[in-house]
Amino acid sequence: MVPKGFLRYHVLEALSEKPMSGSELMSQIQKHSEGRWKPSPGSIYPLLAFLEDSAYIKELPKENGVKRYDITEDGRLFLEKDKEKLRERAAELKEHAGELGIHAGELREHMNFFQATSEDFQRIPHERSEFVHSMITLQDTALQLAGELRKNYSQQVESEGLTILNEAITKLENLNKKMQDSKGLP
Repeated sequence: MVPKGFLRYHVLEALSEKPMSGSELMSQIQKHSEGRWKPSPGSIYPLLAFLEDSAYIKELPKENGVKRYDITEDGRLFLEKDKEKLRERAAELKEHAGELGIHAGELREHMNFFQATSEDFQRIPHERSEFVHSMITLQDTALQLAGELRKNYSQQVESEGLTILNEAITKLENLNKKMQDSKGLP
């Protein structure tokens, strides 16, 4: 599952650099994600239609039968607001990490867990994008919960969250061990 606004942000960001077709956008996003994810035509083209209807992008005259899009001034303003939200979210994560007693190095280490290299993911079939986005969503959701607990602490919610996380950790560790055992790895 792709986080809300993820594709919209990357489409607008790419179009802020230069006009592109839907196919070029899919390739650009795949390149930008180091091969971890390539959006499907079924997600790109409806989004392009929505962005055009919202006046965030405009269709350019066809060149050699290729339909390209360019970002509008409204689209640039919308993109800048998205970037500001991302900066605020990054600051929040840093703040929450400090309040949870996680130092910057530890936070980077935890974040890097979710940022596998493209070489690692080349061994996983094409459906890996759902796996990667599920990992990112898990991380984001856990950090959001930590932030909510900071604002409005509840021992019951903390306990439930800890149970869920520990169950997920145990299941993932067992799955990892199973894979290692099947490959004869230590």
